[in-house]
Amino acid sequence: MTTISTDAPLSTATPLTQKAKKASRFDFSVSNEEFQAIGLALTIIALWGGATAIFGYAGLIIGALTMVAVMYAVLVTISRG
Repeated sequence: MTTISTDAPLSTATPLTQKAKKASRFDFSVSNEEFQAIGLALTIIALWGGATAIFGYAGLIIGALTMVAVMYAVLVTISRG
């Protein structure tokens, strides 16, 4: 064997015209479920902000009290398996 030869078979060699696909750091995909979750979260935040803008401190408190009940339900769901 010489220094120029390789052990790779010819069938696995890629042609020079075919470039290897490089993953760009800007390539991303969002699934439908992720898009819906992000949309729901942004909608809830916007509604809470709107309630605070309209009702003031009472709107802020209502959102916080609602989240207490939601977290309680989440914890019960997690603990039940």
